[in-house]
Amino acid sequence: MTLPIRIEGSKDGNIVSVNNNGALKIINGRYDEVVKQSLDSTAVFNFYLPKAKEKFIITGMIVNAARSVTSEALVDIFEADSLAGTSTKAIIGLDIPKNTTIPLLGLHIEVSGGKWINGTTDDPTCNVTVMGFYDSV
Repeated sequence: MTLPIRIEGSKDGNIVSVNNNGALKIINGRYDEVVKQSLDSTAVFNFYLPKAKEKFIITGMIVNAARSVTSEALVDIFEADSLAGTSTKAIIGLDIPKNTTIPLLGLHIEVSGGKWINGTTDDPTCNVTVMGFYDSV
């Protein structure tokens, strides 16, 4: 007789289980949220809003500079105090050559509590996908 057993860490949300092949598997208890924005040089774009008593953990980004970019585009992802606010703290800034995609995976970047995650570029059009999850403070 087998019993289904699940061990979960109360603080970090990690879940431990055994798969069908008998291997021990440790996963984060949350699935990532994914937001894609097509940035252009005219505005600040929002990816995630702050939530009360939670902070956002960025686990990955995919950044693409389209063929229409002149030569390279500067893409900035940053924390802000408001929905369309300017940077209060840089998260990442990249110069991306025309027609290039850069995957940034396996990240674990903690965004300050109460902050929006916004982005800008200096050259249209850049596509940015930000992945991550909300974690209780």
